[in-house]
Amino acid sequence: MYTWQSVSLGVLVTNYETWDLTRSCLDGVLAHRDGVDRILVVDDASRHPSPVLDPAVEVRRNPENLGLVRSLNLGLRALGTDLA
Repeated sequence: MYTWQSVSLGVLVTNYETWDLTRSCLDGVLAHRDGVDRILVVDDASRHPSPVLDPAVEVRRNPENLGLVRSLNLGLRALGTDLA
């Protein structure tokens, strides 16, 4: 059984050619990040590189466009937290 003290929490955000929306989402997450162990963005092979983001945010880029579901699955595995 988990207790709140022993549960790791991760936030997963996907992106494809929507860095402005992704940054807005991350601003909200970062404003309330107490208790968040990991923040991961999976970029689904956008044409433009990621902007400079907070150092607490990790970006993984798919080598080719895999689609939302595959990107989410890859991100959830990479996140490695108890809750996402």
